[in-house]
Parts: sequence; C-alpha cells; structure tokens
Amino acid sequence: MFMTASHWSIDQVTDEMVAEAESKFLPMIMDTGADHAFMVQTGEDSMMVVVQFPNLTTGQSAAPQIGKIREMAAEQLGMTMLNAVAGPVRAYK
Repeated sequence: MFMTASHWSIDQVTDEMVAEAESKFLPMIMDTGADHAFMVQTGEDSMMVVVQFPNLTTGQSAAPQIGKIREMAAEQLGMTMLNAVAGPVRAYK
C-alpha cells in the first residue's frame, strides 16, 4: 500500500464545501487508481485529505494528477495547502 496525506487551512469548513469536495474532487482522486480517499476535518478551519493506493507504483504514478487536483481544489474551494506527504505503508492491521 501507498498513502498520501495533505493538510489544508480554510476560513471555515462548510457543508457546501464538503459536499462539493465529495461530489467532485473525491471521485477525481479515485479515478487516479486510489482504493480509498478520506476528507477529515481536523479543526474549525482545517482539513486533511488521506488517500490510499493499492501499491507504490500506482501511488507514484498518480502523483502528477493528484497535484493537479490539489491545485483545482485549492482554487475552487478557497483552501491553502499547508503540507503534503506520501510514502509506502510499512505496517497495518
């Protein structure tokens, strides 16, 4: 498995913003070969997006498209990406 996580700030997390992300951006992420995509509210003005890929090759191949999706989401949802990390899963249950 391979995972990515990006941390975002936004003025305020709204139901409308979450609905748009769920209907537009999460399907785009899934189309890159992801197994799962999670949008996690980490505070009143912060979000985290975690994406699981089946393997390293798929995750690394998806990186350019994931970058484009992040740029579109930032622009359309008014979010600022604080950081992004990615890597192979070393252990899980």
